[in-house]
Amino acid sequence: MSGDGATEQVETKSHYVSQAGLELLDLSDPSASASQTVGLQAAEYVPEKVKKAEKKLEENPYDLDAWSILIREAQNQPIDKARKTYERLVAQFPSSGRFWKLYIEAEIKAKNYDKVEKLFQRCLMKVLHIDLWKCYLSYVRETKGKLPSYKEKMAQAYDFALDKIGMEIMSYQIWVDYINFLKGV
Repeated sequence: MSGDGATEQVETKSHYVSQAGLELLDLSDPSASASQTVGLQAAEYVPEKVKKAEKKLEENPYDLDAWSILIREAQNQPIDKARKTYERLVAQFPSSGRFWKLYIEAEIKAKNYDKVEKLFQRCLMKVLHIDLWKCYLSYVRETKGKLPSYKEKMAQAYDFALDKIGMEIMSYQIWVDYINFLKGV
């Protein structure tokens, strides 16, 4: 390798790999050290737009444009990586049902039902947001549907939701769903 840090071309199994002062790791080689693999994972790429959004949030933690960038990035990551962003989001906007719902839906998608229930416990009583409550009812319907006590649990969920948000003008659809549920019981 040249001393000026110039990029060299290295031929590996008929492929050319650009090497700029980094040791190449042949992932097909079982003797590759675990520390090299961990080092590659730790040096994770962070898009420039995310870096800019983080900088904007340092200046103004309520910048919704910057948060939108971080949310989109989080939605494209596994929940284990995205959870930190979602936690920051709901900490910054604790009364935003929309943001709680995004976080909960990501956990539902990953089938982390224990975490989903803990998130509902954290937000439902203090966030009276129709779409969040619809998400809760949908969650109960889908996860408890095969239990012998499903009808009782679903009725309790509707009673709980309507007790908290039943007087909200936008709760009409929840009332209609509850009436249809009762007709089917």
